Amino acid sequence: MARIDSLAAVPVATSTHALFRVDRVARHPRDPFVLRMSVLVATILPGALSVLRVLSVGPAPATSAGNEQIVVQLAEDDGAAAHELATFVERYGDNAAPRIRVGTPDPSRSRLDAAQGACKPGTLGVFWLDAQRPEEWRLYVLPCATMRPLVREILVTAGAEQASIEASWQITRSTATALAGRHALDMAEANPAAIDEPPVTEEPPPEAPGFAPQPTELRPPAPARPRARVGLHVGLGYAGEALARAIPWRSGVYGTIAWAVRPRLRIGAGYQFLAPGRLDEPPGFRAWHHSVALTVAGALPLARRLALELRGGPELELALWRSDDRGRVRPRPIPRVGADAALRVELGRGVGLELGIGLTVAILDVDFVTCVAAPTEGGSDPVCAEGTRRVVADTWRVRPRTRAGLSVQF
Repeated sequence: MARIDSLAAVPVATSTHALFRVDRVARHPRDPFVLRMSVLVATILPGALSVLRVLSVGPAPATSAGNEQIVVQLAEDDGAAAHELATFVERYGDNAAPRIRVGTPDPSRSRLDAAQGACKPGTLGVFWLDAQRPEEWRLYVLPCATMRPLVREILVTAGAEQASIEASWQITRSTATALAGRHALDMAEANPAAIDEPPVTEEPPPEAPGFAPQPTELRPPAPARPRARVGLHVGLGYAGEALARAIPWRSGVYGTIAWAVRPRLRIGAGYQFLAPGRLDEPPGFRAWHHSVALTVAGALPLARRLALELRGGPELELALWRSDDRGRVRPRPIPRVGADAALRVELGRGVGLELGIGLTVAILDVDFVTCVAAPTEGGSDPVCAEGTRRVVADTWRVRPRTRAGLSVQF
């Protein structure tokens, strides 16, 4: 049997925590039991230490991010820049986790005390924007886990205030994501005593005796004007609607346009055309409809890319029909009221898929009839002679309808 003098250069077992080697076995060169036990100990010991370390640490505490939120406080006297930042929060705060919402601080308390009071269960942090200085804004954040205020300075260039507002929103969004992930924040610590102090204006140096400087016209920097942001929604797609037992269903197209006066409130208008419905009797009978509508809608977000829109309003339908015997008849306006519920699925880049159902209620009951015209006087509208009136299509006053199409948000 060959003698093993040294195993110092051969690694027997490795681990992430330790590296063990059998350094010497030359003391018992002819004892196989000692050699085997040395190899066994060097192999098992690192794994056992790893198991003990995992057991000592224990399972990580379970957290639920479903109710976590970030609060951006906005006071009435915060200025146009802070109000514009609040507009970004109202429009995009629900697009990603954690949810960001706008809050109102207590006016009787300091900004730091008001932020500490807003740190309730489920709130990760409180933000507010100090835009009193025309050349430099300060974005404050109070992490509710540490209660130590932090600050990020944002440089402002005259005429490019909107870019600084968008930068403050991007910082707010990224910092909120870092708070939700329990990461360290790359922000400087703020002095609590200096948070509510008004900005210090530099005094001009004293004039030298005997020197009178020329007066200069002082022009204060123009305040930042918040850019109007009104969301425009345009939709186009398939429209289907019931009419009568003789013509149960008709198909056509619709188009809508709406303005988001608020993040969840829209006013708009719509147009719908339904292709002619046909009957064999009377010969050549066809009926088609145009309709316009004014709508008020409310959007209810259900998920990150899913929303429910409820809309309704007055409508005016223009009914037209013709037959081989009568030709085209004069259009008949029919006032009605409509209501719809549409499910909107966001596809990306402002494009969404809309699927909706609804009802229309006609205020006037208008039927399609044929008859022999009775003589009239003074050029008044023709009337049916007695006993000759025949109902071709008895229309329903309450008609279900459906819509499916695409909408684009600008």
